Amino acid sequence: MKITDLNSRFFIIDQGPTYTCGLHTEDGVVLFDTSLDSSKAKKIDKVLQRNVFAIFHTHSHADHIGGDFFFVKKYNSSVYIDKRELSFIVNTFLEPSLLYGGAAYVDITGKFLAADSVELVDRLERGTNFLDENGVDVYDLSGHSPGLTGYLVDEYLFVGDALFSPAIMKKYKILYIFNPLAYHQSLNKIIKIKCKKVIFCHKGMVDKEEVKSIVEINYNHLNSMYNTIYELCNGLTAEEISDELFRKFDVNIDMGLVNLINSTVKGYLHWLEKDGKVKPYYSKGVRWKKV
Repeated sequence: MKITDLNSRFFIIDQGPTYTCGLHTEDGVVLFDTSLDSSKAKKIDKVLQRNVFAIFHTHSHADHIGGDFFFVKKYNSSVYIDKRELSFIVNTFLEPSLLYGGAAYVDITGKFLAADSVELVDRLERGTNFLDENGVDVYDLSGHSPGLTGYLVDEYLFVGDALFSPAIMKKYKILYIFNPLAYHQSLNKIIKIKCKKVIFCHKGMVDKEEVKSIVEINYNHLNSMYNTIYELCNGLTAEEISDELFRKFDVNIDMGLVNLINSTVKGYLHWLEKDGKVKPYYSKGVRWKKV
């Protein structure tokens, strides 16, 4: 666990596979996301050596909120998140349930998809006065999740999972995205935001000029998946389309990944339907065909 100061008040915490950002204030440290679980949160706490006054989240996925329980218990930290994600952080069983489409089975209810919940969470809007006073701008970068939020501090833009590195795309082959259309629109926003550096969680910090090439790689991934799934809309269900993708990309599947990919496929089908290219029908399951 390592802290890198970006200036006198804003810093990055390198957790290995991920970044968390932090801001020194008169009241204590403000964290932008925490970590996967309490054990990692304890390591963050050890290197910080200051009270965590507040936590502002990019989104509610377990690897971003899992450390909240530790900080709220120790410091009574205030926790803020976009209202579209509020229920998921208070009732963390909802995340695997969303992916599965009902009450989730045991294999997908572990800490990687369902963090320890905290009750003292408020809507992001209620914390914006504090952010304004500390010179932090907020951006809606939804797509990877329903209400993903980016934070701009002193020309450093922390986008969480609104942007993925080429290394992550190469490793996982199929990115989990709740709403690929909204993700595409958020990529356009990132390009237009005036900043010096862009920081993304999994993982990197690049100059604004360099981020253009990474955004282009993300565009290409989206377009490739969009076209691939469109070609598979010949009477298959979303689950059958996922199975075709597993084979095409030689993905080593597990019971958690199955749901991530199924959910992503349904997000692309939503986009394709909005574009008027496909429509669903029922025949021993909800199937998709080209219009």
